[in-house]
Amino acid sequence: MPKLSDVLSALESIAPRSFAFDWDPVGLQIGDPKAEIRTAAVSMDPSLAAIEFAEACGAQLLLNHHPLLFDPVKRIDGSTPQGAKLLRLAKADIAMVAAHTNWDAAAGGISDKLVDLFGLVDVSSIGDGALKQERKLVVFVPGDALDAVVDAGSRAGKS
Repeated sequence: MPKLSDVLSALESIAPRSFAFDWDPVGLQIGDPKAEIRTAAVSMDPSLAAIEFAEACGAQLLLNHHPLLFDPVKRIDGSTPQGAKLLRLAKADIAMVAAHTNWDAAAGGISDKLVDLFGLVDVSSIGDGALKQERKLVVFVPGDALDAVVDAGSRAGKS
């Protein structure tokens, strides 16, 4: 029987974590990597309806596009939407995995599927996404030079 760790390894080979943006908490969000997976449910969002569907299917895994957890959890309170979902998943022994921006950027991922669905042709990448390192630049200029500096910055790097 495949384990959750096997599913995570397969996802890593298809849509590596390195493809995700730094702010995006992809991967295992709740669950035990040693758990057996016989049935999985897939959803766009970790909604209560998606969790209920996974329960009804007898799934041991809910694979979502969007993560449930973005920030560190300070407490799990069943009276909050996030807390209710986490408790429901835990009580039902359903693991939850998110494949978000890593799946967007993967070959054959969300972006490629949208291109196919819309029948787009002559398509090119607009960049390397997560492969690029972003830098923040802070510039102080006299007020009367602002437009010229913004225009120059906008033109920079264009061929």
